[in-house]
Amino acid sequence: MKSDERKHSSTSAITRPNITYKNDASTRPLPSSTEPPTLRARSDQNARNHGPIGFRHPTGFTLDGTQHFILEAKWEKELTGRDDLDVFLGKVNRTADNTLGLFFAIAGFQPTAIELHSKRRSPLVLSDGGDLLAILDERIDLDELLRRKYRHASMTGEVYLPVTRILIDS
Repeated sequence: MKSDERKHSSTSAITRPNITYKNDASTRPLPSSTEPPTLRARSDQNARNHGPIGFRHPTGFTLDGTQHFILEAKWEKELTGRDDLDVFLGKVNRTADNTLGLFFAIAGFQPTAIELHSKRRSPLVLSDGGDLLAILDERIDLDELLRRKYRHASMTGEVYLPVTRILIDS
């Protein structure tokens, strides 16, 4: 197997040449039978903490040099509910005033969670698997997607804007 290829028994990974990925216990895909027992044990612990197929990974980034985001990614089968967004909102609220929270949930969000966090001057922006597919299919650039979602949230108070609405309006 070449160094830029990765194979996992229960996940698919998109890799690009000349990019180094740093995996730790919180970002490892599910265990492969070919992994050493120590790595498999960490991945098994991660699965116990976050469900049968998932993990969460908090990190941060800056968009356009001025918009600061905390990102939390949730890779689980179930729709993300209010409780998960409440916890993330608490994390965002404990940071600087101009920090936004981008919550990415591969499976999407429960409608009640979206409704609860909309119309409240929320610093959250929500993203789902449809967004990821549109980016990977090169139908929209990540930066543009985030700008449009943030602009929509600022103007309407709605924390979730499906990528399909963005692409239709383009």
